[in-house]
Amino acid sequence: MASPNLALDVLPAVYEVAKFPPTSQPPGDLFAAAAADALVSLTRTGDEISVVRPATGAAAPGGVVEGGWKALRVRGPLPFELVGVLARLSAALARAEVSIFAVSTYDTDYVLVKADALPRAVSALQAVGCRVGAAAAASDPFAAEASAPSAPAPKKEKRKKEKREKRRPVVAPPPRGPALTGDAAALHDCFEAYDPTAAAAGSSSDDDALASAFRAAPAADGGLAGLTTEFAGLISADIV
Repeated sequence: MASPNLALDVLPAVYEVAKFPPTSQPPGDLFAAAAADALVSLTRTGDEISVVRPATGAAAPGGVVEGGWKALRVRGPLPFELVGVLARLSAALARAEVSIFAVSTYDTDYVLVKADALPRAVSALQAVGCRVGAAAAASDPFAAEASAPSAPAPKKEKRKKEKREKRRPVVAPPPRGPALTGDAAALHDCFEAYDPTAAAAGSSSDDDALASAFRAAPAADGGLAGLTTEFAGLISADIV
């Protein structure tokens, strides 16, 4: 898997690289003295103990300290099958005659360069397509793209509205005559005011049931009183 255009962040601290004999004890405050988001690396081999940490300015008894480093962190995490990350970075920096000290972790890679060479290093990396600092924050090749839901297209929304209206038949109420009085007249007025096409929250089955009940009910106050109450219940339940 080839490396894409990489994004790097410049860490704020100035760093130092220290070497101690392999039998010595690591500095006791190695992690406690550094900020939680700082780079701290401890490596032990048969020949040495190597430490990378923010510069302390303190003496290192029995050790050797090389200070004045700035750290660039490759934004990750990087997949293990990704190839050519350090090769790409080191080749670009070598062409600019910038020496490096590289540290790899489980998630990513760090490249340390001397503080006075940092501007040259950044320019060299940008020349090969890497994004550094503020430019890196604008585009991260390994960040998941947040897909915000898009607003429905006007034409599509219009077609959906037309389909809803077609499913809701407009039922004309029977003409009001002298036989309708009291509750019957009130129901008739409600039915006339009812607009099926504007009741998007309802269902066509509710409308059909209401229309059928209206037509089947006797034109008398007593027979329509219950139906009037039912119609009011439908209104309160946002069906119409």
